[in-house]
Amino acid sequence: MDKVLDYHDVLLRAEDLRLLTGPEWLNDQIIAFYFEYLDREKCVATSDVLFLNGSVSFFASHSSPDDLKQMAGNLPRREHIFFAVNNNPFTDVAEGGSHWSLLTFR
Repeated sequence: MDKVLDYHDVLLRAEDLRLLTGPEWLNDQIIAFYFEYLDREKCVATSDVLFLNGSVSFFASHSSPDDLKQMAGNLPRREHIFFAVNNNPFTDVAEGGSHWSLLTFR
């Protein structure tokens, strides 16, 4: 697979970028890249915003209350939190689901 961009915690491949050229759905990697870009380039001066990509949101939605409490305790305190949420109900299926939503918490 052709690696196109390695941007901090996100790796984009040519197949990911092809989604942007036509009437296609966005995938996990494109959304993760955009959140990473917003966090590192656009909202750097805004320390009250936190972006949690799909993998973190997926983990949070499928965690036990104790794991979720521990995870929340490790997150930086922010005024606004943006979650990329996928409707994949299966913890053993990577990149599953058919719909993305943006959940905001204030």
